[in-house]
Amino acid sequence: MCAVVAGVWVCVGGGAAMNVVGAHASRVPEPTEGQVRLVAAMLEAGIPAADAVDLVAPEIEVGARPLCAESWPILPAVMKERVRLNGGQTWLDMDEKSRITYALKLVYASMAYYLYAHPIAGLVGPALAKATQFTERLEKQQAGNAGAQSGFEEFLAKFASDEKLAHWVVKTGVHVDKSHQGRH
Repeated sequence: MCAVVAGVWVCVGGGAAMNVVGAHASRVPEPTEGQVRLVAAMLEAGIPAADAVDLVAPEIEVGARPLCAESWPILPAVMKERVRLNGGQTWLDMDEKSRITYALKLVYASMAYYLYAHPIAGLVGPALAKATQFTERLEKQQAGNAGAQSGFEEFLAKFASDEKLAHWVVKTGVHVDKSHQGRH
C-alpha cells in the first residue's frame, strides 16, 4: 500500500510495488513543479508513465522509478496540469463525444510514441506486427479514414445490399454468400 507521509510517498506491504523494490519500504519523492508539467505533458502526448519518469527524473533510484510511474500520474498536481493541457475539462465534465475524441487522441498519440520509441527496422515477430498495425491505423487516421471501410469493403457492402443487383443475381443463378459480409 502507498500513502503520502510527511509529504513523501511511502510504500509498504506485499503489492506489486514491493515486488519491484524488495522487502523494505521505499520512499518515493514528490515531483518538482517542472517534473509535474513535463510528466503531464508526456502523458498527454501518449508517453507511458514509466518512460515519462525515466526521462524527467533519471536521478531517482532505478528501483523507485516504477513506484513514481504508478503514483505520479494520479497526483492532484499532475491531474490538474493534464486537465489544463486538454482544454480545461475533466473527464466527468466532458460529454460523450468529447470523451471519445479525447480517448482516441490519447490512443493515437500512444501508437505514434510506440513507433517513435521502437524503430521498425529492428523489430521482429509480435513487435513488428504491432508496429505495422499501428502504422496502418495512424495512416488511416491521418488521411481522415479512421474507422472507414476500404474501397473493396464498401463495394462488397453495396453489392450485398443492392436490391436490383440481388434480383439480377437470383435471375442469373449466381450464388452470393452474404454470411461473410463485413468480415475481413
